[in-house]
Amino acid sequence: HQPTRGDDLGAIELIHKRIVDLRNQGLAVLLLSSELDELMALSDRIYAFYEGKVAAEFGRAEFDRFRIGCAMTGAAEG
Repeated sequence: HQPTRGDDLGAIELIHKRIVDLRNQGLAVLLLSSELDELMALSDRIYAFYEGKVAAEFGRAEFDRFRIGCAMTGAAEG
């Protein structure tokens, strides 16, 4: 949860590299973050939650800030 909050740029880069290395080894990594850019850069799939339930699932090819944001806020896509 929030793996890079409060870290300096060097530490953030190291943490991101470690996450990608683990993913590339075939391990599952559950990344929780309010930083959408971080999620989009490191994830193969994003689940957006609204009111405690999965509102939408996005594969890497479907990553779109607007669509993910709409799902996160319960707003209908415009």
